[in-house]
Amino acid sequence: MQKPLLYKKTAARQILGSCGNTKLHDLIAGGKLKAVKFGGSTMITAESLDEYVASLPPVNLRKSGAAK
Repeated sequence: MQKPLLYKKTAARQILGSCGNTKLHDLIAGGKLKAVKFGGSTMITAESLDEYVASLPPVNLRKSGAAK
């Protein structure tokens, strides 16, 4: 089964780890996610979701007992 090209805002928030509506709108307004109109719905492109997640910095974990 092929991955969808567009996601409704509720699905996009779930994909991003249950982020809130305000955060989603901030990401769209900031150009980090691309929103398009499809019929009467605002949809988020799968490509922009993938690109945004790929742009997030990795977590650097320290080993326990490591010097500070």
